[in-house]
Amino acid sequence: MLKGNFQSLLGAGSSPTQATIKWALASMILYPEVQEKVHQELDSIIAKDSLPSWSDHINLPYTLAVVYETLRQYSTVPISMLRCTAKRCKIASYDIPKDSIIMTNIWGVHHDPQYWEDPSSFKPERFLQNGKVIRPPAFIPFSYGKRNCLGEHMAEVEIFLYFTRLMQRYIITLPDNVEKKFNEVLGIA
Repeated sequence: MLKGNFQSLLGAGSSPTQATIKWALASMILYPEVQEKVHQELDSIIAKDSLPSWSDHINLPYTLAVVYETLRQYSTVPISMLRCTAKRCKIASYDIPKDSIIMTNIWGVHHDPQYWEDPSSFKPERFLQNGKVIRPPAFIPFSYGKRNCLGEHMAEVEIFLYFTRLMQRYIITLPDNVEKKFNEVLGIA
């Protein structure tokens, strides 16, 4: 049983992780000025003959902010898992009866101008404050609360490592004859 659950957990996280990495790379094509800043930061912190590791994320705030902005802009899991209220409760001005089904619109939160200035723009700087990475309360790519995604840390590490290692070695571009346009289709991964 444990083996089956473990396989399910790993499988459930692989598609959103892959999709996030693909969107991060697509964003580097769409925003070459962002890509240049990532390259500059990586070149100043990581030796060319070294591999980035998770411990480097502290010294790579802009690069981590790009990962966070990718998770915000392209929510690969746009709606959270269903939750059921165990008792009657109140959320904001709404009375929620016991046994109600609740879903969080993660994509909606990530694109709400109440929480994000110019939410349709790709701006990694929104996750930086005084040179350090911040996680605003409305940043919920893995849902929120006690029952958020179990693989949150693993996914974040994996996305960061794949992204930094690719960016350390490559400049991401398209051939000149290919249009730089990507269509986001709302769905799960």
